[in-house]
Amino acid sequence: MMSTEQNQYSKTYRIGEIRATVRAPMPKLLEHHAALYADFLTDEDAFAPIRITIEPEKPSWIQRRRYLIRVNDEIQYEPARRDQVLPYLEWAMNFQIPKLYPQFLQFHASSLSRYGLGMIMPGKSGSGKSTLTAALVHKGWDYLCDEFALIHARSHRMHPYPRAVCIKKPSYAPLQEFGLPVGDARYYFKGSKGYVTFINPNRIRRRSVGSPCPVRFIVFPKYRERQRPCLEPISRAEAAFELHQHCFNLLNCEKPGLDIIAAFIRHTTCYRLTAGTLEETTALLDTMASRTQQALANTA
Repeated sequence: MMSTEQNQYSKTYRIGEIRATVRAPMPKLLEHHAALYADFLTDEDAFAPIRITIEPEKPSWIQRRRYLIRVNDEIQYEPARRDQVLPYLEWAMNFQIPKLYPQFLQFHASSLSRYGLGMIMPGKSGSGKSTLTAALVHKGWDYLCDEFALIHARSHRMHPYPRAVCIKKPSYAPLQEFGLPVGDARYYFKGSKGYVTFINPNRIRRRSVGSPCPVRFIVFPKYRERQRPCLEPISRAEAAFELHQHCFNLLNCEKPGLDIIAAFIRHTTCYRLTAGTLEETTALLDTMASRTQQALANTA
């Protein structure tokens, strides 16, 4: 257990609907983590359902130092490198959401909105969704999350979980060239993903975090270098079939997951996106959203 001295280094957050407390005898790490979530610090410590503690173990002659990461008093991770602690801290928080927030159907996807119209952008690691998400936020889209799409089980509206945007090291320079005012990066080692950095979305654009919104677009992205971006329409049935494979809690939501998908997907248009340069791809998605917004306004 942590000592009283160790416990004094703590931060509590309310990130959208998600509440978490983080404690560690590592003030520099916690200050950097708090800078990523500066707009979501709160005093609701006693009520946080996610409680994370980080305890550095002393190294011995037979074992390197480890960092024990406990979630709600149970050890979840034991990274050996200091530059792995923050990514594991993010993982520890993310992996509790399907367990503790069953009021949301949860997808592995970026989620954004434009003109109040929500877009789910599912994709496996390496599809470029986080890089494209950061670029879209810079261009005026509202940020909900780069890792989760949270659909409320009863209202079918998509809710924000504005976690720090995770960007792989090779994507950082292109984003800076694109004009993102994110400054110097601090890199962390994230296992098979290599080195990554984390960006507060409000550093990409002030007041960038969106509000709960209806889902109107489902876009499956795939990055192709030096290829002109294009949107290929697909049926809602095809999109629903593929979307359910990206669901974290299809069987553990408070209402049947397939019923929720069937309810919100009927109001969407669905595409496969071949993503090219950031400039051309963001312009293409902007056109998609503006045409839909104008069509809705004309029928109102």
